[in-house]
Amino acid sequence: EGVEQISAETLGNYFVDNGIGTPSAAVRDASDLSLVHLTFTVPFGSGVTNTITLNNINDFSSNAIAANSTAQFVYYETVLPDSGDVVINEVLFHAETGGKEFIELYNRSSKYIDLKDVYFYDASYSNPLFAITTARRILLPGEYVAVTEDTTDIISRYFVPDHSALIQSPNLPSFTDGEIGRA
Repeated sequence: EGVEQISAETLGNYFVDNGIGTPSAAVRDASDLSLVHLTFTVPFGSGVTNTITLNNINDFSSNAIAANSTAQFVYYETVLPDSGDVVINEVLFHAETGGKEFIELYNRSSKYIDLKDVYFYDASYSNPLFAITTARRILLPGEYVAVTEDTTDIISRYFVPDHSALIQSPNLPSFTDGEIGRA
């Protein structure tokens, strides 16, 4: 729901624990009126769970958010992966008839890696790099994800206990039974 600009941009209506405090700027998004961009001068610790407390923010009908509403979030400072940090753990290159293939990736490093910085490579193409995603998606240390062209298809065919471990990517190289690209 969209928020009223004056209350949304009042700095004292926001507070983050862990010594972060109030933002130095709060700007309601010009196109998505339910989104407020907050800027802080105190740096967030990477991998630390923070709690933001919100007060006195109104919607367009002057309905205020509940007093002392809170939400938790984690900020991750990402680094570019080195060779071997992210490995292909499993490949389904011979899917059921009508089914989609997938590649399972594993972060075997202790780094927080943004998958928008990771590409599949297939030298048989004139443009051999295939972006996994253009959106920010952090791959945590020790985390697995499966990349596929159709997450709904994978969920319908296989037991997937955590749907957030699936990434839909229209940008996968094609697989054959005898060979695949490298990550």
